[in-house]
Amino acid sequence: SDNEATNMLADVVGLENINRRVAELGAKSTMLAHLLASSKQYGERIPRLITDWNKEGSNLTSAQDLTTLMTAIYERTAATPRLCYLMQTILEARGSQGPLGSALPGYATVGGKIGHIIDPHDGEDHCESVVVNRSYALTVMCNRIPLRTVKGWSPLLASGTEDEAEFE
Repeated sequence: SDNEATNMLADVVGLENINRRVAELGAKSTMLAHLLASSKQYGERIPRLITDWNKEGSNLTSAQDLTTLMTAIYERTAATPRLCYLMQTILEARGSQGPLGSALPGYATVGGKIGHIIDPHDGEDHCESVVVNRSYALTVMCNRIPLRTVKGWSPLLASGTEDEAEFE
């Protein structure tokens, strides 16, 4: 799930083909419009796909689309059954690294993917998608979280109240 691996895949199959496939799977609000930021090949001038509904050429998605894609992986419809099994194995090896997965009981089988973008002006955007016990898919996206460190992964999940959340 690293940025360079995503960029290499996009170079081989093309952004248009990736976007067509995710749309076929039901992810209608998702678009990979440019390679990911760590690409050393393009530096600051990364080429972007521009469309009528994405005039800035931003990489876009929604919580619903990410849940749809995770479900397709676990239902083995995202690709061949063997490739879906390999994706599931990778997701479950990553397990519960984020706040959602970490809050689940230790006996739960968790396949997860977390992601975040840090902008020094706008804060951090965080996304976490999990599949629990290969039966339930959930995605949470948070935008513009202030740039300050939260003690632990998620005091809101741990304590249950926002007032008890401690910030450094």
